[in-house]
Amino acid sequence: MANADCKKLLPKIKQASDFILGINYPYWYNVGQIETESNCTWKTSLDGWGSIGYAQLTEKFLPWLKEKFPNWKIQGHIDHFMAQAYLIKQLLHQAYCQKLWNVYQCYNRSCWKVNREAQNAECEWRKAFGLCEEKYAENICVWKQGNKCLQWRTSCDINYNYGYKVWRNGIKYREGIIEKTYRYW
Repeated sequence: MANADCKKLLPKIKQASDFILGINYPYWYNVGQIETESNCTWKTSLDGWGSIGYAQLTEKFLPWLKEKFPNWKIQGHIDHFMAQAYLIKQLLHQAYCQKLWNVYQCYNRSCWKVNREAQNAECEWRKAFGLCEEKYAENICVWKQGNKCLQWRTSCDINYNYGYKVWRNGIKYREGIIEKTYRYW
């Protein structure tokens, strides 16, 4: 079921996607990504990196943010959505596979790591996930209480489930449109 907060953001996300990525880009995955990142609510993350907003953009890793989109930190401003679309456009050129799962997983994790797995798995998501778990998994504490970790997940589980969640969340907003130019899987 579509998230009411995401539905309110959809016109700006689509506008930014159409302008930066073109009208053939399946903008609904950008909506799905924002739902995955923040449940379509404006917030500052406690991730330690200072990620901000609906799309959880991180200035430390995106030096172009201030210059290209000066109002990206203002809640609801189109610059925030333009910055998300601009980053997706950059990642489209960096992803090894021309499949959107690869692009969105690059958004969530180092693209060279995602590309290493994608290339060795011939761009098949399940094979790449398995390869990651087999060779490159790192344990990450995802729930901490004081100095004690209560729950661990692998970096692979986090990232590959992220790509799946973006797809699952995104397709709710496609409004009967079928993507022709871009493939997710």
